Amino acid sequence: MALWAALAPAGASADWLVTPFVGAKVDAKTNLVDLDQASGSTKPGVGVSLSRIGQGVVGVEADLGYLPGFFDSSTRGGLVSSSRVVSLTGLVVASAPARVMRDSLRPYATLGAGWIHVGMTDLRGVLGVSDNYAAVAVGAGAIGRTGRKTSVRFDLRRLQTVTAGHARTVGFGSAHLSFWRASVGLSLHY
Repeated sequence: MALWAALAPAGASADWLVTPFVGAKVDAKTNLVDLDQASGSTKPGVGVSLSRIGQGVVGVEADLGYLPGFFDSSTRGGLVSSSRVVSLTGLVVASAPARVMRDSLRPYATLGAGWIHVGMTDLRGVLGVSDNYAAVAVGAGAIGRTGRKTSVRFDLRRLQTVTAGHARTVGFGSAHLSFWRASVGLSLHY
C-alpha cells in the first residue's frame, strides 16, 4: 500500500491534461513487405494524449497516435493504395518536480506498453496487411505553461512492436516495426 501511495499521482494538486498533438514519424524500421519502400520516409501524424500529472515526480498517460500513409509513396511506385499505423499506449510519466522547475519547461520521461495496428492495402489486393501487435514505448519531452489552463508540450518517443504478427515479411523472422515519433501539442488543463 505504501508503494502505491508513493507511485500514485498527487491528489488535489494534480491536473488532468488533454493534449492534441501534431508530429511526424521518423527513422522507421520494419521487415514487413513495404511495396513502395516508403516506411523509412518521414510522414506526418496526429494524436491525443490524456495525462494525470501532479506536482511531484510520477504521473500516468494514455496516448493515441495515428500515422496515415505510413507505407504510401506516389514517387516510389504507388503500389500501396492506403496505409496507416495506429498506436494506443499506457505510460508512466516521470517528470521534474513542479516546485523545482517553477515556470520553466518541465522535462519528463515516459515508459509504457500498449498496442500497434498496422493496416495496408495494395492496388492488386494481394499483399495487404491488417495486423495487431503488442508494443512498448519510451520517450522524453518537456512541457511548459503558456497560461493558467494551457501548456505547450514537446515530445519524442520510440514505439516498437514486441509480438510476432501474421503479416508477410521480407526475409526470415517474425514481423516487426519500430519508429520514432516527434510531436508538439497544446495541453488543456482540467
